[in-house]
Amino acid sequence: MPHCPNCNQKWNLKKTLKAHGEHNLGTACPNCKEVQYVSRKTKQLQGFITMGYMIITFLAWREFELAAVPFFTVAILTIVLGIFILISATELSEEVESGW
Repeated sequence: MPHCPNCNQKWNLKKTLKAHGEHNLGTACPNCKEVQYVSRKTKQLQGFITMGYMIITFLAWREFELAAVPFFTVAILTIVLGIFILISATELSEEVESGW
């Protein structure tokens, strides 16, 4: 979970998910009320996770010719793993940073 760069308060899961949903608008820290933004590094990681998800699901569908149930199982597990990695690696910034 990320920490506020201003007051070093650890954010909870709900606040972290809200920050990802509003990464360009900013999210107020629950402790110091300063607006924090998702960092450039985290935005880039989010892009790489999305590309990895698309590659893995394409390979599962095209190369391995999985049936419907195993295919959707791979797709769902990949999404859950990507969200877990993204949330655990989230960093915050005090200013808006471009994605790339």
